[in-house]
Amino acid sequence: MDRRIIIIAIISLLFNACQKTQIGEDKLSQVYLSASVQEEPMTRAPYYSTEPSAQSPLEAAIWASTTRYIYPAGGSNGRTDGTVAVHTTARFQSASEQLIAGIYYNQDHITPVYFVGLHPASGWISNAENTVASFTFDGRQDVMFAPETTGQYPENGQKTVPALDFNHLLSQIRLSIQAESDAIAVAWGKINSIKLIDSNGDSNSRANINLNNGGVTFDTPSINAYNFYSISSDAIFPDSQGYELKTEEEEIAYVLCAPVTATEKDQYSSSVVRTSEYIIRLECEYRQIDIPLDLMSAEETYYAGSTMGKQFNIRLMFKAGDTITVSAKITDWETGGIGIGKIEE
Repeated sequence: MDRRIIIIAIISLLFNACQKTQIGEDKLSQVYLSASVQEEPMTRAPYYSTEPSAQSPLEAAIWASTTRYIYPAGGSNGRTDGTVAVHTTARFQSASEQLIAGIYYNQDHITPVYFVGLHPASGWISNAENTVASFTFDGRQDVMFAPETTGQYPENGQKTVPALDFNHLLSQIRLSIQAESDAIAVAWGKINSIKLIDSNGDSNSRANINLNNGGVTFDTPSINAYNFYSISSDAIFPDSQGYELKTEEEEIAYVLCAPVTATEKDQYSSSVVRTSEYIIRLECEYRQIDIPLDLMSAEETYYAGSTMGKQFNIRLMFKAGDTITVSAKITDWETGGIGIGKIEE
């Protein structure tokens, strides 16, 4: 089931006398936005709330332009000649409509104004042509994009209602950990480090969005591997004290990473050879191990296709015989499925 954020831009004419402090002010139409979200809040990152609130605000960058597919931050706001070239932000704290300051439709220069939406609200950069928006993430940010939509000054009293439809660009891995017994916990010792890479050994950490067609590519400007982050605090997991294995299952960490294209088998092999999409690199007190994740959508059904916008709930079970088994249960957030694997030392 899709989990999407729908933002509706509502155009409202303001004829109150206090709004008409400048010549021609009554010929300007300001832009309002309202936001709604389809999921209950679960944790601060990624974003889950059904609607923005003071406890769970939705922050987004709003880029507006009168030139389709090109979004410069030139400062033109539509007041003088209808031209718009604005990068601004919105912080929604309720489902009610909210003024987006500094953008206007102009009655004397009626022209379409185009909008795209980006989340998080800050950290985005554009290329020299202003046709690509890029964001570098570290595994904590829920990176989202709303493709181009358009609106203009309401003619004949008819309001245009442009809608910004946000989609998740990353994959979410949620991690549960359990030791089969106290003896197994002692044998492995504390977890001192746990990181994620894809099966090619990459950790693509920059999303590049083509504002023309909405296509997204990923590359690696900085990090070599993703950290996992504590579900309770968003701090790097584990902390400097390490994590002691427990005999009760505990959902402990998450990471938001670049998506990959999952396959049911090795495309270069004539036989059915299982392939992993991601690798968990685990360092404990007494041993180190790489754990391949071969993603599944259901029991005995291997996942195939892009993992973008999908969640995989991974369970690591530390067992006897120097074995870690990997399995999962399915929960919401555009659920992709589960991961499975078996690693013997």
